[in-house]
Amino acid sequence: MDPPRQRPMLPTMEPTRVPLPQIPGYRIERLLGRGGMGSVFLGAQLSINRQVAIKIPHAARLKNPADVESFIREARAACQLSHPGLVAVHDLIHDPTTGMHACVMEYAPGRTAAQIVDTDGPLPLAQALNFAGQTAAALAHAHAHGFVHRDVKPDNLIVSPHGTVKLVDLGLVHNRIGGLSSSSSTTRNRRLVLVGTPEFAAPEQCCNPEEADETSDVWSLGATLFYLLTGRPPFDGTTVIDLIINAATKPLELPPHLGTHVRQLLETFLAKDPDQRYADATIAGEALAAVAAGRAPLRPDGSARPRRRRLPRRRMR
Repeated sequence: MDPPRQRPMLPTMEPTRVPLPQIPGYRIERLLGRGGMGSVFLGAQLSINRQVAIKIPHAARLKNPADVESFIREARAACQLSHPGLVAVHDLIHDPTTGMHACVMEYAPGRTAAQIVDTDGPLPLAQALNFAGQTAAALAHAHAHGFVHRDVKPDNLIVSPHGTVKLVDLGLVHNRIGGLSSSSSTTRNRRLVLVGTPEFAAPEQCCNPEEADETSDVWSLGATLFYLLTGRPPFDGTTVIDLIINAATKPLELPPHLGTHVRQLLETFLAKDPDQRYADATIAGEALAAVAAGRAPLRPDGSARPRRRRLPRRRMR
């Protein structure tokens, strides 16, 4: 089996040396990781001696009102959702003197699914389906409350040492019911460039991010499952534009070692036409559970696939 390819477009989360910030009421202990939006620190809430994770945007991001809005939106969205598979938000801090914003969250120790695959290689089928199933349950909760995540990917799945998965990073979340995402022209124009991570974003999301819906998250979950099983995204390209075009136009090539049920599952998750995918994460989760149990995945409409009729064996005379 060929070694997994490198993922140059995904942000690194490797800790680097940065000054530890000072926040009244909290003790900052160490840097957990850095992303494109900001840094996440391990800290302690002194009043109740609770271990927490504290996310602080980069100084350059704080100068952009759209980025600050996205940061606040993530925290407010997370506060409206309560599920074991989603990281809880405890507090949102703003220091008007320094301009600093910080989000105090539940600390979820572990590695990202991307780090696990990069270190250990593609996952066994049962483990990959388990991770995807846990993610689908968290997504189903968000979908039931009118939220679309828009950035489901292996880097946003935190896996605990016991195998519990938490879906993180709601910074690109869109509330299709309450209009939580901004309608400002600045933010809209920025989003129309690209929302999500190209390797794991649905084709229609790359074309018009404002119209991304639950089926777009299903596509991203399918791309994540593909990565867990193969060590690479389902489509690639020499540039971001090439990648987006390939995902929208090229047929899905599935490795021959994947079984029939897994292939049917991925073909439905990664269908070009959103109407040919599962309508939301609830149905997607049921399809994942069926395959994990050794059965055929559900059809896109949620109905069971008919079993193949076995012809009676004729006795040799």
